[in-house]
Amino acid sequence: MDAARERKRRTIVWVHPRAGKSRSDILASILGDAPEGSQVLSGNTIRDFIHDLFELLAGKAEASPTAAKTGRSVYLLHDANQQREVERADFLRDLIRQQSMTVLPDTRAALTREAHERFMQECDGLLLYRGETEGPDKWLFQNVSEVQFAEKMYQLRAPLRAKTLLLANPGQVAGLPDLDVLSYSEPVTADLLQPFFNKMREPGQAHVAN
Repeated sequence: MDAARERKRRTIVWVHPRAGKSRSDILASILGDAPEGSQVLSGNTIRDFIHDLFELLAGKAEASPTAAKTGRSVYLLHDANQQREVERADFLRDLIRQQSMTVLPDTRAALTREAHERFMQECDGLLLYRGETEGPDKWLFQNVSEVQFAEKMYQLRAPLRAKTLLLANPGQVAGLPDLDVLSYSEPVTADLLQPFFNKMREPGQAHVAN
């Protein structure tokens, strides 16, 4: 860590799941004055850590200034733990690209917390997709709150152009303010997402991250 500070290189520390939260907190405090981008990855397996590390390094190499993006960008949120949802998300990405918009992330990838926060800050609009589920949907409610309060949670300088939920069961979020809700049905077409696309195309300056 001292060597990283001297050379102004970011430090990435992995804590074994059995080490517990306490060591993560201690390391996080030690990294408080470390170079920008330093962080602690904890609670995941070695396999997950390796995947996250490659994701972080790839993101560093491929990052480009927000101002250099072409067109409007859409952060597509979906449940990456269910194969059926992942496959449908791929189809939604294609529909968004056909509208000359950028999709974040643009491919299937393990979503680290760092990447999630970056996409939240860089996107112009949010589209959350959720298919049919049984019983209480914890994933949906955990993520709906992030969409609903994105501007405050991530200190965005301006409101997002669109915050839309595409749901197989829209009744689960009935009455929630500041959200547009579309009913998911198959086959999915661009017409189904047209209200979202219309909002994304409304004239005005593109969103700029804080």
